[in-house]
Amino acid sequence: MHTIGIIGGVGPSASAQFYLSLQQHNNRLAHRPHILLDSLPVPYSLEATALTKGAKLDPYRSLLIESAKQLAQGGADLITLPCNTLTCFVADIQSQVSIPVLNIIELAVNSLARNKIKKVGLLATSQTIKQSLYLNTLNEHGIALELPTAFEQRQIDQFILSQVSNAHALGSEYTPNRLLGIAERLISRGAELIILGCTDLPPLAKIPTIDPITLLAQESLRLISQPKKTTFHL
Repeated sequence: MHTIGIIGGVGPSASAQFYLSLQQHNNRLAHRPHILLDSLPVPYSLEATALTKGAKLDPYRSLLIESAKQLAQGGADLITLPCNTLTCFVADIQSQVSIPVLNIIELAVNSLARNKIKKVGLLATSQTIKQSLYLNTLNEHGIALELPTAFEQRQIDQFILSQVSNAHALGSEYTPNRLLGIAERLISRGAELIILGCTDLPPLAKIPTIDPITLLAQESLRLISQPKKTTFHL
């Protein structure tokens, strides 16, 4: 049996949504997927300063690497990180474990390229945008990017922080009008669809979107459905 390892807790709502997505999209296996989830003990102060004040993300690196090592030692066959912002550390994580570490941003952009999308809007944290995590990958495929205004971005960051830090947000699909308005304005400026570039963002009713967390679940299930390679020793 293949096992999916999840680095969770960044934030809890995203981890819960990803777990449920794995269950909902499991049409390749004859059984429930085998999952190991390690929920990181992230300090609340670190979440708040990273999301709203642009504090450096370096303190996350060691937490992520240690989590990946524990998951690998526990029997995981691949590592998933259902967080767009911390994807900047995927290469660091991969350098410390011998099993694959999936990249949620690459999966999303590859899907856009396959569907011949030419321009997208992005709802994400300021950290994700500042690091050009989507911009660089989109540029490689010739896909243009439309971003919110500075004022709109502050509203997005505050909303994401409320989702990450508020346990009542777990499972909630309520989308505030201000978030819908930002997405609609991105569409009016030429975006063909909106990337939900933070796994703590809710669905956007009647607005075309791409949800990276769903793509991460689908790819994880595809990989564990493949037969394991057998190593023969002479």
